[in-house]
Amino acid sequence: MLLAMLAACSGGTPPTSVSRGHSDQDTSMQVQDVDVTSPALPTSAASADRALRYTDAAGGNVLLLGQHSITRSDDNGVMERLTLHVAQHVETPHAPQPFREAWRHTEIIECEGLDFDGHFLDDALLVEDLDGDGFAEVLVGFSTFCGGGVDPRQVKLVLHTRDRDFVLEGESIVQPPGVPAFGGSHATTPHESAIPAPFREALLAAWARVRGG
Repeated sequence: MLLAMLAACSGGTPPTSVSRGHSDQDTSMQVQDVDVTSPALPTSAASADRALRYTDAAGGNVLLLGQHSITRSDDNGVMERLTLHVAQHVETPHAPQPFREAWRHTEIIECEGLDFDGHFLDDALLVEDLDGDGFAEVLVGFSTFCGGGVDPRQVKLVLHTRDRDFVLEGESIVQPPGVPAFGGSHATTPHESAIPAPFREALLAAWARVRGG
């Protein structure tokens, strides 16, 4: 049984890339990995696994990514719970506190009595000014599995923009030996036709990179 709950206010493996060319216009951001123990980071970095620093029209930014899991056992069996969280902090050099949290996204996944794992998707993570307005958009991806045998993984991509989040959810493609592939379906919220072109293209490109599982 898989339960996915989203709370958004508005360890996974380190990604191989957090920026890529989107069009003929250079909209990429210079993104720097920072040690999460650095005193120059927000205090909440203590619970993060990865910290990224970049600068856009809002000023200096820090993106924190982390995950943790717990296992509970009772008479009904074993319940595993995984929490993955992403938060953006903006530097506030003239304020009493050096940072303010701009937004936070949390995924909570529970799995009861089945094989279970989950992590950030390396190839989905993107920090880029997709629409050329000077402000970075952030795309993060999550992959989870709660099942038995040969089943698709559940994939969720979340693109955070200044105005709203755009979400793509789907199943990974599974190719067992000797039988036709299955899985691979996806849907977006809102519908693809209602997502501005730069954001839609980024979501679909990320989906193409990660749908193989």
